[in-house]
Amino acid sequence: MLKLNCSTELQSALDLAYQAADQGRAILLKHFGNLKAVTEKEGAGLVSEADQESETTIISTLRAYSRNVSILGEESSFSGGEGIEKFRQIKDLWIIDPLDGTNNYVYRLPFFAISIALKLEGTVQLGLIDLPVFNQRFVGLKGYGAFCNEQRLSVSSRTSVGDIMLATGFSARRSPDYLGRQLEIMGHLVSRARCLRRTGSAAMDLCMVAQGSFDLYWEEFLSPWDTAAGMLLVSEAGGLVTNYKGEPYEPFMNDIVAGTTFAHSHLLPTISRLSPRQQDDFS
Repeated sequence: MLKLNCSTELQSALDLAYQAADQGRAILLKHFGNLKAVTEKEGAGLVSEADQESETTIISTLRAYSRNVSILGEESSFSGGEGIEKFRQIKDLWIIDPLDGTNNYVYRLPFFAISIALKLEGTVQLGLIDLPVFNQRFVGLKGYGAFCNEQRLSVSSRTSVGDIMLATGFSARRSPDYLGRQLEIMGHLVSRARCLRRTGSAAMDLCMVAQGSFDLYWEEFLSPWDTAAGMLLVSEAGGLVTNYKGEPYEPFMNDIVAGTTFAHSHLLPTISRLSPRQQDDFS
């Protein structure tokens, strides 16, 4: 377990996040390849008994945190029918995705993750992303760096556009306008870069930026639980995270561009120019 010279409060929160991730990991590995019930959330993709059991267990563990911290979880936000808007102004908040990459998980692909973030006084201070099949745990603490299995991370140092590795994703929203815009952006960027990859998990993509594998990741129509932990990992590894307008990113924004300063400065203008929608926040 990672131990840093941070405040007792933050270290206690990190220890608790580790416990929650351990329990979530055990559940996801137990159900992987053995699912019995898979359903579809309207406009938001698949959900399984693994998502729900993992979230219930993670929330139960996090509620042991000594402070009065609210919890925003992907599955409970849908089942409660209240949406996420009420969480926007909450200063102290756990933001969790018990299974990011559900489509991969259901189709028995190993590219899925658990994402746990903690916002204190309105700022994300802690981010943890666990990749169960790969036995990798990525952790970021604001002001203390980013780590994978306790080894410090740094974003890529590549400084040639032709060497850049890109990553992106496709939202469950399949409107013709969105698909056309995304494919146009891909065409322009891929023609300049080395290549493009898609893991199917925003959390995993952000981990790959933080460890220097991907140089730039962009996507829209994401939710706070998809990006809250990963955005901190990238920034603490020396990267830059904004929305499509180039404004500093926060988890309730609608779109994200995360990468090295070099890749960001060379490719964000193309993304911005081809994305007239540029909505400010989650909708």
